[in-house]
Amino acid sequence: MLFTKLIYPNKFIVLMTNSVKQSTSYKSSTIGTTTSFIYDKTAVISSINIIPPYKRLNHGSTLLKATEDYLKNNFNIKKTKLLAWQPTGSTDLVDFYVKNNYAYSDTDIRTYDDGVQIFDLYRFHKHI
Repeated sequence: MLFTKLIYPNKFIVLMTNSVKQSTSYKSSTIGTTTSFIYDKTAVISSINIIPPYKRLNHGSTLLKATEDYLKNNFNIKKTKLLAWQPTGSTDLVDFYVKNNYAYSDTDIRTYDDGVQIFDLYRFHKHI
């Protein structure tokens, strides 16, 4: 896995990129990435992405768990937070985080309209 760290003066903020690679006997390619920011003892997972051919094969859960373990073991992180946004009426993303033991941080579901589609915004957290 690949991790990139960026530390700003006067604030301890780390940008971490974690990627999962699919290996075969003749090549290796990145199939997913996640990015996290750390502030104090809390990490914010700002993105997680698995490319379409590898979705629904447990790679997302594997990548998320590896990211949580890295944050916990290398930065002593105790809690992760994230903002999940999915198209209104869909449940896939919320189901994914609930399956991975994330809890709703509040019951206030906000919406975002990007001009093309409307998204529901859900705040989640997990003690790791």
